[in-house]
Amino acid sequence: MARVNSYNSPKSSTKLWRYDFTDHRGRRSRLGNFRSKEDAANALAIRSLNDQRRRHGIAVTDESLVPRVTIKELFARILKRRQHEGRSLRTPARYTFNRFNRMARKDLLVRDVRAQDLLTYQDARLEQVKPQTVAREMTDICAALNRAHELFAELVDYAPPRRPRLNVPNSARSRVISHTEARRLIAHLRRPHETEKCRREKIRRTAEDIRSYFLRLDHADALHIALQTSARSSEVRRLKWSDFNPHFKTLRRIQTKTGNTPVIVPLNDTLVRMLLARQARLRAHNIIESEYIFPSPRDSSRPRSVFEHRVIRRACEELGIPYGRFTAGGLVFHDTRHTAVTNLIDSGASIPTAQSITGHGSRYMLLTYAHAMTDSTRTAVAALADLGESGNHESDSSVQMSKS
Repeated sequence: MARVNSYNSPKSSTKLWRYDFTDHRGRRSRLGNFRSKEDAANALAIRSLNDQRRRHGIAVTDESLVPRVTIKELFARILKRRQHEGRSLRTPARYTFNRFNRMARKDLLVRDVRAQDLLTYQDARLEQVKPQTVAREMTDICAALNRAHELFAELVDYAPPRRPRLNVPNSARSRVISHTEARRLIAHLRRPHETEKCRREKIRRTAEDIRSYFLRLDHADALHIALQTSARSSEVRRLKWSDFNPHFKTLRRIQTKTGNTPVIVPLNDTLVRMLLARQARLRAHNIIESEYIFPSPRDSSRPRSVFEHRVIRRACEELGIPYGRFTAGGLVFHDTRHTAVTNLIDSGASIPTAQSITGHGSRYMLLTYAHAMTDSTRTAVAALADLGESGNHESDSSVQMSKS
């Protein structure tokens, strides 16, 4: 029995194709995730041909029948398929594929990739970067090998090698910015640009002072938006004025990490006033007329390429707040996302409500960003204390009754 039929993907509801096949020994198999009916039919034809050769005991001796797909061709097809599907082309994945091509044997075929090749690459990278980075790179490589049968019909019988084991230490961040730290940090970044010396000696402000002042304001506004909307740094930088609707009090942000999907976030009055004040300030000083809320200082047609960590680091050092990813209890920009999710859950918002704001596709990913707050922990412990108190009173009364 051999047939090709269609089905809907359970993740994205996309129409895909698969085939059902029964070999000469009566074993049934099913293979799917084909993007078109032609790809599934070609894979089924090659599968039937190989099964017929095995039935008659014919070995594959013709070199033309051996799949000649190289690793370089597979990686190029993976990147092209991601672009065709509208998914974001992650730069680290490109670098990973190119690095594996350079370190692998020349013109390495997909069917010749062994577990030893993966282990060699893993050991070489462990001498250069952290285990967490190596684990992400191995995920990209193994995912490409697992999709080889979908992209090339001649690799329908290809069995990818087993991924080598790697002990990755837990580096998940649990830093939550407190309300006091957030207020102090944003207020410090928005402080006036005139120092006491300038006001006392009537020194004229220089152009460099003005640039640094507006740079601090940019970082203060970015932190404010990230804390209120749970947006990533890249999502804040790509915000446009057309995404901001002051009438309906909403902000549309594009999730750059998960396929450029839009999320409509409701805004409170404080954030609406801040964005309107920022828009008026940019127009009043004639800094840059751009469609982006955070335009690049050099090219107004492009968004800001990066938020400078030195600005936030300097403010944290002046306030006595630890800063840095590798500092104990250090603060980084991405902690704003952890803080927003934690406060949403702690305020009593349901998980679906929190997901609609943060944009997380699964509850598991949402809960990895939620951390226990001190106040909620103490409230929970106080509730447990009542159970112990009631039990002790009952035992004491029973002892007194037995003695009497």
